[in-house]
Amino acid sequence: MIIGIDLAWEMLQETKKEFKESQRHISLSLMDGDALAFSSDLFDFILCGFAIFFFPNPAWAFQEWNHVLTAGGKLMICVVAESDERWKWFDESLVSYHELYGFQVSPISEGKNLHRPDEIRSLMLDSGFSESIILTEDYELVYASEQQWWDSKWTHGPRFALENMPPEILEQFRLATWDRLASLKEPDGFHEHWQVAWVLGTK
Repeated sequence: MIIGIDLAWEMLQETKKEFKESQRHISLSLMDGDALAFSSDLFDFILCGFAIFFFPNPAWAFQEWNHVLTAGGKLMICVVAESDERWKWFDESLVSYHELYGFQVSPISEGKNLHRPDEIRSLMLDSGFSESIILTEDYELVYASEQQWWDSKWTHGPRFALENMPPEILEQFRLATWDRLASLKEPDGFHEHWQVAWVLGTK
């Protein structure tokens, strides 16, 4: 059985749609990932995809996940190891808007926000996992339209900053970024290269 949790109801609904299409059974719950309502030694595998940097105290989250894993259970953390230089301007634009309008761009951290695979591996080992390795894989993402590209930004890192923009500033930001997209459009849409890192730990 697959159990999925998220603090955002909208993300749970998106997950539900995807699993409905695949016809696989999944149980979804609105829950905080570092305050799990599960007993110890319950799960064989835990996946945290493109979300570890949202946790205010990753060290606490790792200890919580270790607690609910069975002996020999696996924890996999997924992050972007290398991003596409052609899209660096988007992150720079987010920072510029933050400096102009003062909205929050990342969670207030009690520990250390994690982005780099080696940092994640180090903290994983410090949190009681017996071993940890880093695997990488390259992906070429293609967005067929401006809207599809924009929607993708709400599924990983930039989501936090976008959700914290006042509505009128968000629309201003969207229009400005869409203007920038024109020069990057190829015949089949917008291409973005990602190198994804999978940090795999064993309890």
